[in-house]
Amino acid sequence: MLHLLQLEWLKMRHYRPFKVIMALYMVLLPLCFLSFKTSFDFPREFDIDSLFIFPNIWLYMGYAGNWLSFLFLGFLAILLIVREFSYKTARQNIMTGMSRREFIGGKMIFMLAVSVAATLYYTLLVLAFGFFNTDYIVMQRVTEQMYYIPRFCLMSFGYMCFAFLIGLWIRRTGLAILFYLTYTIILEPLLRLLTYTRIFPKSKISDYYPLNAIEDLVHFFSDARLQALMSSKNTPFSLQALPGWEAVLFSTFYIALFIFLSFWLMARRDL
Repeated sequence: MLHLLQLEWLKMRHYRPFKVIMALYMVLLPLCFLSFKTSFDFPREFDIDSLFIFPNIWLYMGYAGNWLSFLFLGFLAILLIVREFSYKTARQNIMTGMSRREFIGGKMIFMLAVSVAATLYYTLLVLAFGFFNTDYIVMQRVTEQMYYIPRFCLMSFGYMCFAFLIGLWIRRTGLAILFYLTYTIILEPLLRLLTYTRIFPKSKISDYYPLNAIEDLVHFFSDARLQALMSSKNTPFSLQALPGWEAVLFSTFYIALFIFLSFWLMARRDL
């Protein structure tokens, strides 16, 4: 496992898009979080300053990272696999003795390592912002919502696994990124709306689509106070977050499915 991770790191450490993506992620995460005060139309009853203190900061910093993980880590996962076919290094690795299972396994381990690194950075930012902005520090408040740490990691890994599967399937960077964005931003919301209004009216089934479940691991409307305040504004179903345990359960299932399909696809397609 460590050997496969080292091989992937050797491939990626001098890859300029990898450096650019990770640098942008690190710069934009705190900036996106700080922009919440001007980017959202909060109800007047909601104390915006509460976003920046413990324990709420675990959720809201995580939601800023939610969008960045979707974009930057998702794009990175596509580049991670597509470049292997563009440069024909996938065929070279298989011809020199690496099995297809090891080839995909190495990618999965690397994506998990990137997700863990992103989660550690998220944790450090939360602690830095939280201690700076919270007037009265009590460890119970600091640790109250730390369950968002593993959920943030699962979310980041989930986006990467889904994007990786698309890249492995399409094998063209531009088309893979276009499909990734189209499915997430347009196609899945339309399918959810159709399910919600036509197939199973007013049913929660529409909330269990793959990318929605992954997004709801760290969702803006996981805050019960904010949901209660927004409930009087005819909030669309898409703004209602799944309960934490459901988001974890379904996200884990979908991630396992994405990984299985990646191994299956790699085993059956020509290099």
